[in-house]
Amino acid sequence: MNDVSNQPAAKTPAESSSESTESSRFTRGDSTLTTVGRIVMVYAVVQLLMAISALASLSGLDPAASVQVIGGWRIGLRVAWFTLGLVFAGNCVLYLIGGWLGRRAGADTSKSRPFMALMWLSAVTTLIGLLAARATTSGWEAWFSLLIAVILSLYATKVVKRSTRI
Repeated sequence: MNDVSNQPAAKTPAESSSESTESSRFTRGDSTLTTVGRIVMVYAVVQLLMAISALASLSGLDPAASVQVIGGWRIGLRVAWFTLGLVFAGNCVLYLIGGWLGRRAGADTSKSRPFMALMWLSAVTTLIGLLAARATTSGWEAWFSLLIAVILSLYATKVVKRSTRI
């Protein structure tokens, strides 16, 4: 006896087309986020080099280096360079972890959300570095880092929104 109710219904061309579109989105999203994850991990090395550069600048400063007022706070150049070095080093760690998560996430929303959170955290951290950089000669590095952090954060947010819409 052949039971027809257990057999799946034939799919209309529109249904099969939408399924292929969804599967291609996952494949495309997977490869794109994987690539961005790798780029973020490489960029972490750039942040590490910036941290080393900022901390190396401390050795050339006079201990009684000039004091600047930033946001109402009196901050010495040594403190500014040290803060900037810590910000770049912190971003290096955030980008390494975020890049690893992004590389592994693909189109999996549960893994792309932490990637997004880490990218926004790095943007906030870079803003702190930008305040410190106002007293140093490495302001362009902080602005560059902020630009990259915001671009990566916006991309990560787009990936999460796109994957929750599907």
